[in-house]
Order: sequence, then structure tokens, then C-alpha cells
Amino acid sequence: MWSDGSARAARRFSYLLLQDGEHYIQDWIATCKPPSAPRLRLHSSSWQQNWIKGRLRLCSKSIFFEPDAASIPILMLPLNKVSRIEQLADRPELEMKGNRGFMVEVSLLVTMKKNGVDAPYEFDKSEGTWWFILDFAPVQQFLHQAQSLLSVNSLPPPERDMILRNTAAQKEAQAHFDISRLEDYNEEILFNFPAAQASLQFPTSQQKTRILATGSCLHQPLHNLNNDTPVRSQKLSFIIAVAKRRHSLQHIGLEIFFKDVNMFTRQTSVGGFVDGGTAFFTFLSVQDRDNARDLLVDKLKGQTSSIGSLLDKGSSWLDRVTAAWQAGHISNYDYLMYLNLVAGRTRCDLAQWPVMPWVLKDYESTTLNLKDPASFRDLSKPIGALNPSRLAIFHERFQQMPCKDVSHPPFLYGTHYSAPGYVLYWLVRVAPAHMLRLQNGRFDTPDRLFFSIGESWQSVLTNHADVKELIPEFYGLPSGFLVTRNDVNLGVRQNGVPVGDVTLPPWAKDPDDFLIKNRRALECKHVSMNIQEWIDLIFGYKQQGEAALAADNVFHYLTYEGAVDLDKIEDPFERMSFEAQINEFGQAPQQLFTGPHPSRSAVETSVDFEEHRQAMVESGTGSLCAAILSRIMSKTAAFEGGATEEMRVAEAALSHTISVGIPESVKQDSGSDTEEDDILSAKIEFKREAEASTFHQSAWSSTPKTPAWLPTPHTPQLDANLFRRSKSPNFMLSPRMECREQPWTLKKLTDSQQPWRVHREPVNAVLVSDDNASESSTLYSASKDGLIKVYSLSEGFQVRATKLGNLPISSLALATSNDAYPTVLAGSYDNCVYAYSVDYGRSLGKVRVHDDSVSCLRVSNSKMVTGSWDATVKVWTLDEGRGGWVHNSGASNTPIVVAEIELTEHEAGIWSLDVDSTGVVVASGAEDGTVILWDIRSNGIPIWTSNDLAGSASSMRMSSDGHKLIVVSTSGFIYAMELRRGGSILSQKNCETPLRSCEVIGDVALAGSFSGELLFWSWDNDAATFQNLRNHSEAVTSIGVGRRHGMAASVATASEDCMIQIQQLGGRGLLHAILRSSAS
Repeated sequence: MWSDGSARAARRFSYLLLQDGEHYIQDWIATCKPPSAPRLRLHSSSWQQNWIKGRLRLCSKSIFFEPDAASIPILMLPLNKVSRIEQLADRPELEMKGNRGFMVEVSLLVTMKKNGVDAPYEFDKSEGTWWFILDFAPVQQFLHQAQSLLSVNSLPPPERDMILRNTAAQKEAQAHFDISRLEDYNEEILFNFPAAQASLQFPTSQQKTRILATGSCLHQPLHNLNNDTPVRSQKLSFIIAVAKRRHSLQHIGLEIFFKDVNMFTRQTSVGGFVDGGTAFFTFLSVQDRDNARDLLVDKLKGQTSSIGSLLDKGSSWLDRVTAAWQAGHISNYDYLMYLNLVAGRTRCDLAQWPVMPWVLKDYESTTLNLKDPASFRDLSKPIGALNPSRLAIFHERFQQMPCKDVSHPPFLYGTHYSAPGYVLYWLVRVAPAHMLRLQNGRFDTPDRLFFSIGESWQSVLTNHADVKELIPEFYGLPSGFLVTRNDVNLGVRQNGVPVGDVTLPPWAKDPDDFLIKNRRALECKHVSMNIQEWIDLIFGYKQQGEAALAADNVFHYLTYEGAVDLDKIEDPFERMSFEAQINEFGQAPQQLFTGPHPSRSAVETSVDFEEHRQAMVESGTGSLCAAILSRIMSKTAAFEGGATEEMRVAEAALSHTISVGIPESVKQDSGSDTEEDDILSAKIEFKREAEASTFHQSAWSSTPKTPAWLPTPHTPQLDANLFRRSKSPNFMLSPRMECREQPWTLKKLTDSQQPWRVHREPVNAVLVSDDNASESSTLYSASKDGLIKVYSLSEGFQVRATKLGNLPISSLALATSNDAYPTVLAGSYDNCVYAYSVDYGRSLGKVRVHDDSVSCLRVSNSKMVTGSWDATVKVWTLDEGRGGWVHNSGASNTPIVVAEIELTEHEAGIWSLDVDSTGVVVASGAEDGTVILWDIRSNGIPIWTSNDLAGSASSMRMSSDGHKLIVVSTSGFIYAMELRRGGSILSQKNCETPLRSCEVIGDVALAGSFSGELLFWSWDNDAATFQNLRNHSEAVTSIGVGRRHGMAASVATASEDCMIQIQQLGGRGLLHAILRSSAS
């Protein structure tokens, strides 16, 4: 049966033949002689007495022998079934040669890949002795390793696996890259890390390797599986994107996307998979992965600015692509594929294969009617909730599950919508080797294999263990996964029908026709109008939490990121068990949105299907990721470049069409100030031009993203692009900006104006700004009960009110956004900074920034500076607000992020700080009166330190000319300090009352006292002071200066008496006249 013919084939061995957790070790050119005694079904006398030439491969759990002759199957001798491995002396009767021969006694022989065909393995349990000769190497090379592995494989499986794992880790740590393999010895080495690689061909297994990057190339050493070159290399110039990835829900993966199929990604075709020009590596730690990614991105920045951000959910690309999709410039297919890629889905890992929705439910009609809603699946529900009777059973089981153990929460579905088994269910015809790998050498039972489209649809509707969605292959050519290859025998079903080509719906003429019609359905009007509902379930806010429970979208807890921290599991057996569950039973994509996804403005994309067919073919023949990313970038750029005039028109229309009104009582007290929907009573009406646009996402969002498109019941959706082009690129600096005008004047309010009691608790912070789309003066305030309120001073109504946590808010700052209003940043007593969207009335999330309460907060030029009672000042790069914000108040979901700079010279709690307009110079004041000036570029070394103040430095501001620092203290002094001359005190004024807050207008300092006074002092006129404005009965906690066109226009004071008072500025020269009058 095994003829030793001359027919030879390409190497048939692959990592897919290895067992779970098995590692490839080494190979040798060898000759093999079968046992002399006959073995069941395996060979005939025609070659029993002959030696077989081939390659011997030693792996951690098996010995493989791959004959050169393709007609002879690959032999696997499992080491746990081997009883003896011994070197043999010269055996003339066996033609043994010198010291290169050895024998293996085994009780199980597994054969596979005869003639290169992927067929179920054959198992022979009869005893036998096999002889081998290493043709060119001493036998000790093999015996030393094999006998050690034989001893390990005799242990119980858990203990065996632990030892093998530790041994592999030690070997990996000791390995090194042979730099003599570099093409150019002068290449600069960027990094050299141990890693493991998964590939498109072998997404069910990872093998240990190394990845080395130089200034021009990536290099990877190879095992000799297919007569490979010892090192695979690829020019960095071929890289189009670098994306962080997860492996086993751990953030240790890195995927590199190439322009086309190349030497770095190409491997021997296995099982019908086609290479997509991508390489996927997992590293030993998050730090190694991040270092590799950052070094690659930095090196490649000169080639393309999108190299590190295109697939980063924290970059602006997701916003821009969503906007282009909303406008109809990007197809549903490309957009869903892009979301998959951004969410970490990859074709290099079956556990994270891209997921696509079932969109049709009509698989019985002879004609498919895409204008009939009855033809479509309900996209607002997960697969498990489509059948009410089955869902009732899931609910009943859910109620019976114990709910007290928070570490094992109850779930509706024990299986996932995407798992390795489901992916291979669809792809068994083109990837039979992967199915054999997953099923331990066997295909699944024929009655459980993919047989019919309609039958599979009925299964996901009725089978309690089947809630799977589709995969991208259902929406793109080629259609080979629907056709059975001649050399693949999938068996016969119980009804006698063989498993052949997939049975198609009556409305499909052939597999290509089925896929094209399925793609038309995906792009049609009905799906375009509803696909955002499915996005909410898979990538959005209904993926987890209360929204998921309400949507019947709750899966087993181990499918969600963060459910278990593998690094904290000390028991290696328990860890391996968790890893196996995570990788075998499905993983949810990374959550991209935590608010409802916007609907599409252009509900149907016009597609040239001849061009479309060609694009579909191209997407399946070697450059899938490159093709999609290329289309995404080009169409997004075309959308943004072509919509400029339209944006201007829409913006002009919007600027004159906002009509708002609220009850007069809201000016005195908000009433219900804990529920957003009760507070917000403003009615906003927009012209038809604005209504035609839907907002896709703010430049601020959380990780997972919190979209700023979330509408309240009173707020229609807006398009971010309406405002993007008119926004200043600079950040608004709290209530202080650089003033170039002459000193301003003060005018008291009319007697009819009353202070506002807008909070029930003392007010800790207040800002006034006209930085919004309509340039209307807006007041922002925060109180000790954690409540933030936003008022339009120009229109006289409350815009927003929301509660951020249960602890006091200490400070506020504003950061630019693509919304109508800036994003509000709030420092809290819970050690965190919150980001809040005014436009959509919800928190974008929070970041833990200190070990104690945040006492002060400033924003300038993309830098956020925070001070705390923990005596530290920290500088953070806002990065458009992404990366750290998490829309969840639970501590377990608060991200751990690292400050760009931490300033630690203070010995007492920080009470105040300020930062210049460049975001480079920072001043900080402490409880002990110490004031320090920093240049954040100097690695935390102070420019100067002053201990000359009496009392605590309760508040400070830099002058508009950048030369002076104004500091007020609890001792009652106002100080004017020289910024550039070592912090020397130029002038000072004793106000004879403890001071709490300050602001600067021109050369005049405004100070708020603990007794409720607002004081004015000109440091150029030491004698002049004005103390007659006693607007509050208790301490003035915060002062905000509103500006119109860069000029001071109003002053707002907040107090512990729960009041906010507004003073109008005007009458040039009046302030100095008042000061002179007071002095006289």
C-alpha cells in the first residue's frame, strides 16, 4: 500500500500536525526502516524490507518522520506511547551505519497526509520497533534530547505540560539571533525580542521564534519545515500598518500589515487558506510588545503618518472612517471589516476571526426580494434572542444560576457567536487540516458539518448550543469554501447523503451568485438603516454591562476581556485551563463604542458590481487587509477633501438656527439635579441641513470608546465635521488666556441682577468660556456633591447638569473637541480625572491619575497637568482625549495609565498650579508655601524653588505676558513673582484676610478671600487695592474670567455659600480709576 515510488512532493509537514502545547525542536535528514513484523493496514511487503528516505523531526511530545515520497504518509510516534529509545551498534542485517543509528519501540503509530491529502488520521495500536539512521549527524544530537523528552512525557499530562512549558521558556530566554544572517552588518538593530508567531496558514498554533528589527528590515529565524531559508526578512518600507493585538485576552500581540504577500508572510499553502499579507506575533510581556510597536512606528513615521494609528481605536482614524461611512463613501462591508480590524480581530487567530452578521432570513424563496423587510433578520437582537421560545429557556437557566459569586456571573449563552470551531465549521472545505487539528485528527460527525445554508440558519434559530454569526467569506469571492474539493472526503450523513458542495438557497444560481446576492443584501437600504444596531451588540455599548443584559446579549464571562487576569493566577494548571477555555470557546472583540452607534445618512451605496466583483476577487487572493486598508484610507481622504464647501454651508446654517428655552426657575435651582433627563429641558431645533447630517464621534472618547454622538431625548445628532474646520487647534486654558490688550475695567452688575444658587452644595470650581460653535458665553461649574452644571450666559438657560461620582469635584478645565462644546475635564477627590461631553450629556470616562485627591487641574497645548494632595504634579499627553478614558465608574475598569512626566520635588500636598500657553512651563504651589517652576522638557528638574511665601500657596496664575507668576496665600498675601529670575518676589500685598483663589486680567490680579470678598490689586501700583465687592457670605473658592475674541468680558466667582456671581467687564480705564480712588 505504501510504494516507495519516485513521486515526490513539497514538504507536507506543518505546525498543524502538532498536539496542543507542543513545540517544534529540531530536524535531521534521516532514513527509516519499518518494523519487520506486519502492521495492521499500514504497509505491504513491497517496501517492508526497504529503507525510506526523509526527514526526522523531533517535537516536545512526538517524533515525526516525513518521507520524501508523497505516497508514503507522515509517521507520528507519540512519546507518551514510546517505551524505549536506544542507540544501536552496527547491525549488518539492518544495514545500520556506524554510530548514527537508533531504535524506537512504540505502541501507537499515527499516519497522516498520504499523497498530501488532508484526511482523518489513521491510528495503529500494535507494538512495533522502528529503526532510524541520521545521514549526516551523530546520533547523540538526537538521543540526548529525545530521551529527556521521553522521561518528561511519561509523567501525568498536567505535570508534563508544565515542565515542557518551563523548558520552552528557558530555551527561549537563552536563544539569540545570529547577526551573521543579516544582509548588511551595518544595519542598526532597533529591537530583538523573543516572540511566538501565528499565521494565516496556522492560526490554530503558535511557535516560538524571535523577531529582530533593524533600521531597514524585519528578520525572523525559521525552523526548517519546508527547506526554508534560515531567516525570513522583509523591508520596512512594505509595512502599511502596525496594530496592537490581544492573545488569550492578554495585550501582548502585535500584527504587522504589508502592502502585499511577501517573504515575511509567505508560507507554504496549507488547507486552502490564502495569505493576506499580515504577520502576527505575541510577546512575553506588554512592555516588550509596546516597545516593539513604538520603535517600528517611530522608524516608519517618515513613510506614512497613519502607520501606527490606522488601526488604533484611540486614534482619530475611527472617527474619520465612521464619518465617511455615514456619508456613504465607504461600503458596509469595508466598514464592518475595518471595525473588526480595529477591535483586534485577525485572520491569524481562529479565536479572533473577523465576525460578520447574518442579514438575511429568507433561504427558501426562489427569488430574493431585498425591498421586503420580511427577507431580513432582526439586527437589533443577538442570534440567541431571535427565537422567543428558545430565549425563554435561556432566561430560565439564567435565573437558576447562582448570582452571588461576582467572579462567575450568570450568562444566557454558554457558547459564543465566534469561536475556532464555528470558523472551521464554515471553512472545513478549504481548511480541512485545521479541522483535523482542532478535532484531534478527525473531522466532525458528518451530520454536524456545514451542509446547507438554510439548514445552518435553522440551527442558529433553534439549536440551544448554536448562536454563531457569519464570517467575512460570506460577503466576498472566491466561493471555494462552499465547494468540496475532490481530495476531501467529509463522510456520509445518517440519511445516506454524502457531504459534498454546500446546498444553496433556491434564489442562488451557483456559489458565486449566492455570495454576490448576499453582498447586495449587506449593502442594501434596509441593512444600511439598521446595521448600527448589530454594531452596538458586537462592538458597542450593548456588548457588556446592563445594556447587554437588557439586550439579551450576555455570554460566558470568560469571553470578555478583564474577566480573569492570567498573570495573577499562580497555579500553572489553573492558568493553562483558563487559557484553553478562552482560546477554544470564543472571545468578544474589543469594545469600540460605549454609546449608541449613529445610523447611516446615505442608506444605500451605489456599487458597480463588475468593479465590485473584481474587488471581491482581489480581496480574497493575497492582499485582503492591504486592499481594505487602502480603500479605507483613500475613500476617507476623498470624503474629507470633498466635503469642505458642504461643511461651511452646514456650519453657517447651524450658527443661526439654535433656538433654546427653559423654565425661568432653572436659573435659581435646577430642581432634580441627579437625573440627566429630568434636568435637561432645553429644546433645540435645527434647520433641515443640520438634520441631514449625523454625528459620528467626538475627538474625545473612552477606551473602550464613548461616542459623543449619544443623543438625549431633546438633542438631534450633529455631524462633527460641521465644526471641525472652524475649531482652533489650541486648547482653551481654563478661564485664563493670553491677553494682549491694555488693562481692563470692572463694572458692577445692575441692582436687579441676583447671584445664582445653581448648586445645593458648595461650589468648588467655575469657568467662563465662549469656546463653542455659536461663540456664546457659557458658564461651567462643579460642586462638592460631584455635580457639574453648564449654563449658557448669552441665552440664559441651563444646557447640562450631570453627576460625576459621589465625591467632590475639585477643579475644571476645558479641552477642544469636534463637538459644539469643548470637552470638560474634572479633577475629583476620588483620585481621578473625568472627561465629560456637554453635547451629549454623558461622561466619557475617567483616568486614575494620583494616589490621593486631585486638587488642581490645567490644560494647555495638548498637555493636561494635574496636582494632588499626594505631593506630586503629573503631566499627561491628551492625545485627543483617547487612550485612557473608560466609561465605567467601577474601579476594576479604571485604566492604569502612566504619566508622561511626574514631578516629585514637593514635600507637601499640592494646592495650586498653572501652565503656560505652550504647555512646557509649569508652576506649582504646595500647602507648606513652597513654589516650584518646572520645564517639563528637563526630566523633572526644577527651574527654581521658592520658600519665601507665608502660608499655603492656595492659588496661582501666570501673567499674560509670561513674565510673572501671581500667587495668593492663606496668610492673606498676594505675591507677584518673577518667572525668569529665580522666582524673586517683585511686589506683594497684604490683604489682611486669608485668600483662597485668584485670576489675572492684564496687570491686575483678582483674589477671592475666605471671607467672601473679591479683591483687585495691580502689582504695578503696590498701594492700590479695592475690597468693596463682597458678593459672597463664605469663601470665594474659584474665579473664572470670560473672554470675547480674546478680551476679558466677564468675571464669575464661586463660593462655599453655593452661589455663583457674574460681574460684567467694560469701560476701558474704569478699573484703574477705581483702584486709584481706593488708594486715595
